[in-house]
Amino acid sequence: MKLWMRWEASRQPFNAAEAGRKTIMDRLFSNSALLIPAKLHEAALLEGFRPERRTAIYLIYDLIVRECTRMKTKWAFISDRSFLKVVKNHTRKSTEKKWLEENGFIQIKKWRSEDGTLKNSKIPGRQCQGYKIVEQKGDCILVDLWERRLAWPSYTQDDRFCQYTRDVLGQVELDEARVARICSGQSEFSSLSLARRMAILHWARTLRVGSGAIRRGRRVNRLYSPWTSAPRELRRACCLAGEPIVSIDLQASQPALIGLLAEDERFLRACFNDELYGEVSKLFAVGRDEAKLIFLSYIYGRNRKQTARNNRAFLVQEYVAKEFPKTYSFVWDSKLQNYTAFACRLQNLEAELFLDGIFSEMMQQQMPALTVHDSIAVPMSRQEGAVEICQTVLGRTLGGKARMKVNQYGTGQEFAITI
Repeated sequence: MKLWMRWEASRQPFNAAEAGRKTIMDRLFSNSALLIPAKLHEAALLEGFRPERRTAIYLIYDLIVRECTRMKTKWAFISDRSFLKVVKNHTRKSTEKKWLEENGFIQIKKWRSEDGTLKNSKIPGRQCQGYKIVEQKGDCILVDLWERRLAWPSYTQDDRFCQYTRDVLGQVELDEARVARICSGQSEFSSLSLARRMAILHWARTLRVGSGAIRRGRRVNRLYSPWTSAPRELRRACCLAGEPIVSIDLQASQPALIGLLAEDERFLRACFNDELYGEVSKLFAVGRDEAKLIFLSYIYGRNRKQTARNNRAFLVQEYVAKEFPKTYSFVWDSKLQNYTAFACRLQNLEAELFLDGIFSEMMQQQMPALTVHDSIAVPMSRQEGAVEICQTVLGRTLGGKARMKVNQYGTGQEFAITI
């Protein structure tokens, strides 16, 4: 069912032509309104909750949605400290999360104690639990917050790549009309889940006011910014330095790096021909994006046995063992002692190529550029120079063994270039 955005006061269908005291754009980018499921608002009203309690529920739900969308995993682990930024009272925080769970809006990861009772699962040594969003059907609405204003704090780490990224983010412009169509689920955006639309609006607001954190990873050398967190639908609704954006990414990046480390030419050819994710797609009858996540759950997770909980990751492991035994043995041995160290090794190699290599060269040439781990975005007028830099840097290690995908957001054209 299409999700329409409605005003809380009038309950009228969202319409880009609607006039009123506040324009739709003012409302969308207001710091005193949230986009939430209509069912959530109706449930809170039915309970007779006071405005301040409804606001606490909406803020907690919004935080969980954002983290679940960003993490792209089955469970998003969120620290208790994060919740205290939106609801200061510990008791109130726990009560509202319990209400959201009991009313079918979220799930909280559980474990069964010796007496058989279910308890909320926490990571040992950390005040952190796992959450999952229960996708809602129906309308979505913008609701006013009671005596609260949303804050979009800004932080930029003292790192040359982070500082340059902050400067370039200042040159990003939003197509606000397109953002409104995305959030209301109009036309081509009708299939987007409500949770994703909520996340898109959050990051649109963050980019619009030039806030958000820009930092390097704690365990890996990746660079994280509002641009890396922004869903792809939002990045396609942006311009950079007044021009349409061109995105250049390494095709099947993590598998290609694995093939390189394993020295498995057969596996590298599968990545070169973009066959790997296609075969995983067929195996589970899913789209390419989901196939990629399944494959990465195999790569980033521990070595699995037939009794493994993540059956799909186990089946991918079996597929690789059958079709690419050399890569299978390399991955198995690499994860044997510490599987997280292998994941870090891959991500650090990726950062070495895209940050220390490609991004660094673009900075020297004062080329506006933004990274998303294995891809880089530039204004359309800089496409030729950016492609040349990518070919030079990536060619040193992957020459003739991999491809880049060039995606022109303005024209919708996409094509591959051999490195």
